[in-house]
Amino acid sequence: MFDNNLKNIDDELRKTLEKFSEKLHKSAFSLIDEKDFYNDGTISIPSSVDIVGHEDNLKHAIMAASESFNPLAEVKYMGEKDRIDVMLELSDNLRIGVECKTKGEKIDNEQLERYISKLPITYIYRAIFAINDFELPLLEKIFGDPYRTELNREKFRQRSALTKGRRGLDPKTGMPWAASAQMGEVKTQDNREIVLRVERYLRTYHNSFGLILYSPLGEFYVKNPTVIKQGDIKIILNEQSILRGEEAMIKYSMWKHLKENGYIVATESPLTNAGEQIIRNIRKKPRLNADRSITIPSLETKSIKTGHFRTDITAMPKKQLHNTEDDIFDIIAIECKAKGHSVSKGKIANKLREQLNSYTKSGEVSEVYVALPEQEASKLDGILNQRTLDEKEDYSHIGIFSIASNGTVEKIREARSLPLRERLSVYDYKLVDNNRSIFQKRIYIPQDKYSISN
Repeated sequence: MFDNNLKNIDDELRKTLEKFSEKLHKSAFSLIDEKDFYNDGTISIPSSVDIVGHEDNLKHAIMAASESFNPLAEVKYMGEKDRIDVMLELSDNLRIGVECKTKGEKIDNEQLERYISKLPITYIYRAIFAINDFELPLLEKIFGDPYRTELNREKFRQRSALTKGRRGLDPKTGMPWAASAQMGEVKTQDNREIVLRVERYLRTYHNSFGLILYSPLGEFYVKNPTVIKQGDIKIILNEQSILRGEEAMIKYSMWKHLKENGYIVATESPLTNAGEQIIRNIRKKPRLNADRSITIPSLETKSIKTGHFRTDITAMPKKQLHNTEDDIFDIIAIECKAKGHSVSKGKIANKLREQLNSYTKSGEVSEVYVALPEQEASKLDGILNQRTLDEKEDYSHIGIFSIASNGTVEKIREARSLPLRERLSVYDYKLVDNNRSIFQKRIYIPQDKYSISN
């Protein structure tokens, strides 16, 4: 769905932005399909494949839907530090940037204005998931009921809202889960409070910025900037001064390849059993009181996750979504590396070695891969073979994907299957069909690792 109510706009620019809106709407990828859910509107997925847990899944969905606009990821201008998540070239010299966030209520107008001034983009859009109890009313406020001509309000919410919560039983073993951690606890709010929050948001959102809302079920809604003029266009004389994030592009190529081959794909999902949990004493900053006295806060003890516990990409075959308890999940983890980040002086770089060891030992992924540019992939393949033959390290289980300069993906080394833990932590996704859509994010971890105190 897209917004045609553009004002004070040069006609040619208006048509170009409308073309962009239409392209996103017609070419949207879904992260999960409505038909994948059970009849009760739920589906359980291992928490290591969290489809809405990180903004990169949103970024990749935008890039996949706008490939005709030459999408680039993590773009910066030579000499500048700021990077924009996505840059699209809509026409000659007309480039737009997209900054992606999982949630949308907090606005950082200064950040967007800085990107406009320092990056080779003319306009900027902010993209957010349309799944939460704030974003859905925001969507309706801007677009009304997008399905008013074909679906009723309840059906619109069902298509647009996902919740993650407790399934009750481990889909693999049939054993009960223990709720050991809860993230993003739901706070019930009356409709009036949400309406006021939405209105406050729109008052502070600049008309010169665009807004993109995305449903993981495969729908884009685009509000274009409402103050546009021909003189805003930036002329870039040296195209080579536009620098893209090479590792980010490899990550996108892998994401798209897996989506096109029938996988549920997630980005930057944490592995529960990877990395280390450490306890740190943290002292907050002193506070100046009204009487000019200073309060020194006491030390606060926090449990912090460290080490390598987030993989660039995790994925599982969509056909395994409805596995019975006797079936085995195939969960692959992929670490993406740009040129020079995998091999150092004929050896595996220390960071990559630590990452591969951490993912392998987690028990939450069944296959581990590295994705690299073609030349790097060939080098790494030779080194892994040699290190294994010399019995210095065992890398016989590590697979390799080779990424060509045009984004084509080829598997040049097959990964050996690893045993999974008997019970995996899961998220439960649920289609919501009620007057108030909420989004729960809860992780349920097996009782054999954590216990609950009453």
